Amino acid sequence: MVGFKDVVYLEAKDGKEAYDLAVKNDPALILADLNMPIMDGEQLIQKVKGNQSLAKTPMVVVTSAANPVRKERLLSLGAFGVIPKPVSPASIREGLGALTQQFCGG
Repeated sequence: MVGFKDVVYLEAKDGKEAYDLAVKNDPALILADLNMPIMDGEQLIQKVKGNQSLAKTPMVVVTSAANPVRKERLLSLGAFGVIPKPVSPASIREGLGALTQQFCGG
């Protein structure tokens, strides 16, 4: 268990739907896969960071391609963190870093 309390989770089938949901719902956090149809994780980061109302929303990317070069690229685009696959509660906590306190209450 990751430990998030009082959280509403929204799921999207692709990057475009994820962006549309973010625009409509003003999320506190976006957790997105790097490999998505229609709009991939890099494109989603760029689109979110280019939207004035979403630009400060932290984004964490989940990927099986979490090599150091890819991770640096994602961070340079504006990702808050990168979580390698396979995902575990510990990797989510690590990927969220400082945000864990905000969402878990401590």
